[in-house]
Order: sequence, then structure tokens, then C-alpha cells
Amino acid sequence: MTSPAMSRRTQAVIALLVVFACGAFAGYMYPRTPVRRIRAVVLRPGVEQFDQLGLNESQRKRIDDILASAQPHTDSLMKAVLPALRTFVDSVDMVIRRELTPQQQLQLDSLRAKTQRER
Repeated sequence: MTSPAMSRRTQAVIALLVVFACGAFAGYMYPRTPVRRIRAVVLRPGVEQFDQLGLNESQRKRIDDILASAQPHTDSLMKAVLPALRTFVDSVDMVIRRELTPQQQLQLDSLRAKTQRER
């Protein structure tokens, strides 16, 4: 049988991992990011890989046309999902920040700012 402290610790670790994953995703995809970057990330992951397939011009044009025609739907999905994701991530972040000391909060802010600059 696990002790209440262990259970709480396990829950905190899981919550931290969820926040990290959501924060990384939201930070990368949040609407502050130009739409063209969202397009590149969501719809065109690995497009560079097509260059390694030896596609002829006709194939490449058809693939580009497919991606371009799917783009409006992708944009509308992203616009619908991102606000809810941001709200969720912010609420979990607020709960986690309450567990941190003021110094740890500053350190977390610094780490996040560094991550943003590296993008």
C-alpha cells in the first residue's frame, strides 16, 4: 500500500510531466507564432524529406497542391484548439507555480525565456 505522501508525490510528478509536454507544445504552437510557422509545423512536418525521395516536378507540384488545399482547414483547427490548450496549460502552470519558491519561479521563467529565444 502506498503512503499518502508517495501518492501525492507521484501525482505531482505526473502533473509536472503533463505541464511540460503541454507547455512545450503550446509554446511552440501558440498563436503568437506566425501562421506560416504553424503551417510548417502542423501540416508540413518533414517536407524536406520529399527532396530525398527523388520526386519529379509533377509529383512535387501535386504534393504541394495537396498541402496548400488542406491549409485552410488546418488553420481553422489550430485556431479552435490553441485557445483551449493555452487556457489549460496556464491553469496547470498556475497550480505548479504555487509549489515553487519565488527563486524557483524566477529560474523557471528564465529557462522558458531561454527556450523561446532558441526557437
